[in-house]
Amino acid sequence: SIVSLEILLLPEILTFFKNLIIHFPNLNEQIRIVEEINILETKTKQLEQKYQEKLDNLEELKKSLLQKAFSGELTK
Repeated sequence: SIVSLEILLLPEILTFFKNLIIHFPNLNEQIRIVEEINILETKTKQLEQKYQEKLDNLEELKKSLLQKAFSGELTK
């Protein structure tokens, strides 16, 4: 059954994780990475805000042009 197979594999799985070596950057490098991520997050939020402003301005321009087109102002 599946349960007995899991029980048989458990020692192998435990041995695998026991012998697994995971390397982490030193503390200074971790701090530098976090600072860089924070800077990128701030820049991303600023870009998202600018992008949204551009979309809003484009929508306003579209409405304005349609209003002028329907009122005949574009043919003057």
